[in-house]
Amino acid sequence: MTQIAILATLTKLYPDAGIFNTDRVKNFYRAIGTDKIRKKIEAGWTVDRILSAGKPELLQFLQLRKNFCCTKGHHKNRVAKNFLYP
Repeated sequence: MTQIAILATLTKLYPDAGIFNTDRVKNFYRAIGTDKIRKKIEAGWTVDRILSAGKPELLQFLQLRKNFCCTKGHHKNRVAKNFLYP
């Protein structure tokens, strides 16, 4: 979440810097898993809007993840819980 806020702020403050036009953007895609976040940042979406748009996918992932967790209650990720219910 912090990374998205930093990237969104840098893009807003320095629109001509092309922060996504480097070789490092491949690492960003690997970490995030998609180019959707970059496209939303470049389109001027706010951080809150970006995070809200991702909630349905996060909920689906957490539901699917329950099937693979070994420890009872392990799926109750504190970060996800704080993200979903601030």
